[in-house]
Amino acid sequence: MTDTKFYDERINTECGKIYQRGILYATLVALVYGIMHVWSLTSFKSGLVTVLTFSNYYVFFLPEATVFLFGIIILLVGVLLHGHPTDERELFEKHNYYLTAVKVFVIAAFIGYAVTIPFSTTKYINNVPLNYLVKLFETLGVIYLYYAFKKRDIFFNYSFIHENKAAYYKRVFLLIAKLAGILFLGFFGAALIDLAIHQSILNFWSILLAYVFSILGLGLEYLFISWLEKLSYDEKEHRGLHIGTFIKFIFLLFNTLLAFGVMMLLLQITNGSLGSMLINKGYHLGEIIAEITNIRNHFAHESSVLTAMVLCKFMCQIRNCKVARKAIGGIILLTSASLLLSYVNTFALIILQRIGLGATEKALQIFVSWSGVISILEATINAVLWTVLICDLVKTEKLSPLLWIVAGVRWFLTIFNAFSSFTGHQGATTFYATAGGILGLSSLILLLVLLHRHQYHHEHEEFV
Repeated sequence: MTDTKFYDERINTECGKIYQRGILYATLVALVYGIMHVWSLTSFKSGLVTVLTFSNYYVFFLPEATVFLFGIIILLVGVLLHGHPTDERELFEKHNYYLTAVKVFVIAAFIGYAVTIPFSTTKYINNVPLNYLVKLFETLGVIYLYYAFKKRDIFFNYSFIHENKAAYYKRVFLLIAKLAGILFLGFFGAALIDLAIHQSILNFWSILLAYVFSILGLGLEYLFISWLEKLSYDEKEHRGLHIGTFIKFIFLLFNTLLAFGVMMLLLQITNGSLGSMLINKGYHLGEIIAEITNIRNHFAHESSVLTAMVLCKFMCQIRNCKVARKAIGGIILLTSASLLLSYVNTFALIILQRIGLGATEKALQIFVSWSGVISILEATINAVLWTVLICDLVKTEKLSPLLWIVAGVRWFLTIFNAFSSFTGHQGATTFYATAGGILGLSSLILLLVLLHRHQYHHEHEEFV
């Protein structure tokens, strides 16, 4: 029988390290984000805004400033109080400090975002949405935590995941309720400040609506992960993937199918007769294309996150495949870097538009060219990592050699994407979008079938 207390201490130590590094990474991201944000809005100091005050300019940087300052304070206090633990008790206190600090950190980040809302009535041309940083941290936070936990074979909610379903979900909903209650104080306070400044009931309810969306986003994400973790924990001996991994894979397939459908709709508008029909009915084609493109990017974004979660959970079943686990780590890192780069590109486009009309066209051409090169480089590295992953799965875990078809599809799409990008031929681009979507979806289905047919040596995480 496993010593539960021993494993609780092991988990406490591991989680303390995970949260400490997470706070450090979030602080660095906030710093980079803040620098890019300041640079993108610097040109407004002369022109649209002549008198700079906290409420009409600097408040836009409050969310990243809150994350950065709280991160620095938490890390400095951690070093001063727990920098050099000399025994097990001090080490326990150090990691327990970060387990508490990360909760304060998350709450402070959301309150910093909430307090910004009442002062952000001034709208700058092409400025990013106010919740842009929040979405970035939500996405990267889920990927980082899921990878860090699964790399160490730790269940989310490990302290109470052993309880029966009724008690377990009661704890889950209680945690969501506590978060909702704490954030309500911040958002309600922001709503009252806005009401005092602008005397607008509409703004008051808009802030509370932002609170509802924030809680729904965080709550549903946490509930989704908690549900799948509980399914995997309660699962008995079985053949194939953990049920949590399998369900995530189904969500990934469904999301990829939706993304492909949106892409086909976009092609019908830009290259087919649907675009002419919309114009004839008086619709603004540019606005429709922009909106559909945003929807497509959303599904592509979610597919990246779900792929990362599937691979992280899959690591728990291939502990003997050291190379494959490292390849998964590389894919997770590449996914995170790609998401960060998309945010950098957003600010870079805004900055380029400030250079001046004469320089902008040339600068934009260079930017588009380099973006294409970086995209192809990312796809190439991704294909290499998937090749290494599949090679070790076939060699070490003795999975079906048919997995090489998945690697082949990725290489084909990478090469054809480079060809269509460099030639700029519209037909090649359309063929890549259509064939790439079909091949990508088919390879995912094949991957799911082959992974689920295999019998793995390890059925559950160890630290339970």
